[in-house]
Amino acid sequence: MARVKPALVVAAAAVLVVGGAALASGVGDGSGGSAARATTAEAVTTTAGTSSAPTSGTTATGTAPAPPATFDTSLPVGDPRRLPAPKPGELSGALLTGDGLCVPGLVDLAAPAPPERVALHVPGCAVAQSPSGRFLATSTDTDPEGQPIVVFDTRTGANRTQRRVYGGIGTGPPAVSDAAAVATCVFTGPVVETPRKTLRPRGTCGRVAADGGIAILQGDRRTLRDAATGRTVVRLAQPVRGDLPVLATSRTGKLIAALAFDVGQAFTMLTIYDSEGRVVVPRRRLTNAVRVRAVVLADDGRTIALRSDVGWELFNLQTDSRLRQIGPQAIVSAGVAPDGSWFVAATPVALVFVDAATLAPKLAIPAEARSVWWLSQLPGRRG
Repeated sequence: MARVKPALVVAAAAVLVVGGAALASGVGDGSGGSAARATTAEAVTTTAGTSSAPTSGTTATGTAPAPPATFDTSLPVGDPRRLPAPKPGELSGALLTGDGLCVPGLVDLAAPAPPERVALHVPGCAVAQSPSGRFLATSTDTDPEGQPIVVFDTRTGANRTQRRVYGGIGTGPPAVSDAAAVATCVFTGPVVETPRKTLRPRGTCGRVAADGGIAILQGDRRTLRDAATGRTVVRLAQPVRGDLPVLATSRTGKLIAALAFDVGQAFTMLTIYDSEGRVVVPRRRLTNAVRVRAVVLADDGRTIALRSDVGWELFNLQTDSRLRQIGPQAIVSAGVAPDGSWFVAATPVALVFVDAATLAPKLAIPAEARSVWWLSQLPGRRG
């Protein structure tokens, strides 16, 4: 029987290690898969080319030591824990996480490490943020509909529990204003809880934080009126067409995402407007889900994370790419970096940082988080 040369064995092992890492960073049904295949092919070519030429580090028999693995090789291919951890300074801001019981944890991205439990005196499952980033709406459950909402002031640490639970599955995320008012929706229509009283404004369940307050979408599907004063805040250039309309602003309120289910196309459609109501992304198909439950939109309008009947999905609106899971792991929560360049996706085993341009998973921090929100800075620090 012919003997296999040691150099070829080493080359094959190197291909498996590099190829496994590439697969871990490119799974899903977005563009990341093709990127992974290209990376794997390049790794094979490079390894095969270098294995035939001796180097200064070869032994007397011509065998070079295999490159050291940067991950636990017992982990299956595609496991996000194979991805490298972020380096200090590579990412900015902080992450608020919640475990299965929504116990809060923090990750300071200046020194990335697994979430550290903290006594914030609020749940760790964040569901909405005010335009300035000062106020967070958090929930006591990873499936927040029908649960109490706790409003958290990230500057002072003060909090309050609103008087109405987060109702209305499929009516979109709560809207939180910079005056700490929270808008949700129940069977009879929108409800706005201010620190002092409860408002029941006229209109649909579509609501956003705008102009310092809460704006409610009216029956004409174009006009948004202030919940407290009734004055017109925004008039959309085009009406929101479809069933179960949902509105959500981008992180700082620069954009308004409008989603509604088109029965004829059997798709939820998306239109993005600027804060003046002008169309910046024309109406288009987004997902085959019916009910939209959470929306996280980047200020550049290019990337959006969505929770719906089919679970969490990450979208790049420029390339029409979509990511529903990372390797064998489902996405159970997602956030967007303040500058829109990254997604963070919570999976059952890791917090995974996904390049928003390519939808390729690039970095990961091992963690058992069930909820994640990307903050501009650690709570308690003034901007």
